[in-house]
Amino acid sequence: MLKSGEAPDLRLLNTFGTFLQLIILYLCKLALMKTVEEHINAIHGRVQQLLKKYAALRKENAVLHQELEEKRANEKIFLEKIDSLEMQAGMLKASSGKMNEKEKHDFEKRINQYIKDVEKCIKMLNN
Repeated sequence: MLKSGEAPDLRLLNTFGTFLQLIILYLCKLALMKTVEEHINAIHGRVQQLLKKYAALRKENAVLHQELEEKRANEKIFLEKIDSLEMQAGMLKASSGKMNEKEKHDFEKRINQYIKDVEKCIKMLNN
């Protein structure tokens, strides 16, 4: 303890000042670390949200691809059915004799194409 009129010990003041500087430095580091930790936690939370959204989008994409494949299969069936019905309509017109020259020509082309396809299938079966 200082008595009145005595000068304070400079070494003690320097040591105390250094101690205060260390405490201030520690508190600043602690505050900075807390801020960094908060940022890391916020980024982690956002990454988790994005991962969940990514998983949901992948699942939705898989469902959409499945639906697309089903639609394509249905389209193929419908196109085959249309082709068959057009052939039947052509046969009916040909048998009734109500075809004009262009329709006869188109009908003959289709019949010839079917014949070529059948011949190709027969060749493949024979090999």
